[in-house]
Amino acid sequence: MPIRIPDDLPARAALESEGVVVMRESTAARQDIRPLRIGLLNLMPDKPSAETQ
Repeated sequence: MPIRIPDDLPARAALESEGVVVMRESTAARQDIRPLRIGLLNLMPDKPSAETQ
């Protein structure tokens, strides 16, 4: 599954060099590909000690 990222994102070359399949926004719009929305919830109880792990 490709990752849809903005056309002018500077990290595009780095992602492609690591083998990540990247799709331009303009290509995704033309093919009517809608993004999957994902939510992340951070449940760290003690931030200062957990950040150094």
